[in-house]
Amino acid sequence: MLVIIFTIILIIGFVQTIRVGQAQVQNRQSSLDSSIGAVVKEHPYTKNPIFWLYIVGLGLAFAYIAYYMF
Repeated sequence: MLVIIFTIILIIGFVQTIRVGQAQVQNRQSSLDSSIGAVVKEHPYTKNPIFWLYIVGLGLAFAYIAYYMF
């Protein structure tokens, strides 16, 4: 079960990384930089999918450890 959960987390992280990379390539091809939205400027960490992936992964790892402790 744990392998399945970590595999899903890895797939989600890989897909998000590819999306961010493609967005950067598209922005690089344009002559003007795109503006950063006001919501992202106010909350740069909460709008970052990779940051959330680490939080969920660590939470699942701690839940797994706590499950076997008790």
